[in-house]
Amino acid sequence: MTLMYDSVTGAAIPLDAQIVAGYVDGPYGPNDRYHTGWSADAWARYPHAQHVTITVEGTPGARVADCEAGAMTPAQAASWALGEVRAGRRPTIYASEWDWANEVDPSLARVGLKRVRDVDGWQAHIGPAKVPPGFVACQYAQDVPGVGGHNIDLSVTDGVWPGNAPAPAPRPVPLPETVYLSDLAVEVPMSVFKSDSDATAYMVRRWYWDRLGRGPESVQALDYWVWGCAVNGVDATFAAFMATSEAEVDAQRLEEAIDAGVKANTASASTEAQAPTP
Repeated sequence: MTLMYDSVTGAAIPLDAQIVAGYVDGPYGPNDRYHTGWSADAWARYPHAQHVTITVEGTPGARVADCEAGAMTPAQAASWALGEVRAGRRPTIYASEWDWANEVDPSLARVGLKRVRDVDGWQAHIGPAKVPPGFVACQYAQDVPGVGGHNIDLSVTDGVWPGNAPAPAPRPVPLPETVYLSDLAVEVPMSVFKSDSDATAYMVRRWYWDRLGRGPESVQALDYWVWGCAVNGVDATFAAFMATSEAEVDAQRLEEAIDAGVKANTASASTEAQAPTP
């Protein structure tokens, strides 16, 4: 096993650390307002350590997704992991023991992924310094005084991670039977999103009006949204879309639109969505 340090303060970790984990975005990333986070200078303090990059916002290419309160939700972490797998990178997710069992593993399953096979797990479990089966690292202590009195967290790794992990073998990622829209507590048959029917297009158009107060830019743009729902799932497809406007989603109207689409489409929607030609 190998000791790994992480902290929200870039200068808090001992200089002889072998593995250093820090943030690439969020309030403790390179642009933190107090200039105590993980700037380029902070990373440069540890030239002989392995650097483990952590994202709290879903930055592509980061080594670890931080899944906890104030960071990514289990669904967001799973969506990020799916993107990493499709890009040929081996993702890691950090979460508590309870969250792994009750939220993260189920969220990965909903996007066709599985811990160990596709995703590495870093578990938070305060206690003995040991890595549980099925995980590559375990945070066993937190808020330990570090350099300058700043708090640091301590983890142990399995002695292999975070070495250069092999890219996962290419394989088709199965689509789920249903898609659960957690924000609206609506479960929609996947057939709705595997069809290029008017019902699906109507739902996408309603998202545009609710978020931006206008319709899609073009028929091609609409086609891409419908196709994206089929290939990537609803949460992943609309996550970026929801960030494009500060307007609040009218949940009641959207739920009615989805219900209308389901009723109109469930009996006949069976055509696989095809990627539109650019």
